[in-house]
Amino acid sequence: MDYIVNKVIEITGSKSEIKYNIKAGREFETENWISDISKVKKKFSWELNNSFDEGIKKAVDWLKKKKNLY
Repeated sequence: MDYIVNKVIEITGSKSEIKYNIKAGREFETENWISDISKVKKKFSWELNNSFDEGIKKAVDWLKKKKNLY
């Protein structure tokens, strides 16, 4: 998680400080999420075009341009 948060801070030039506030989970939530894109790759012959860092940068750029949507 730190890697993702620090990457967003780096890309945005934010001066934000990371603070953790751990709350008890709700009983219906899972503790861990693990993604598996193998079905998408197989069904749609899809492959990644961007690295993680490039994807975060594109997402940040899109959000900056679309502030009126949120």
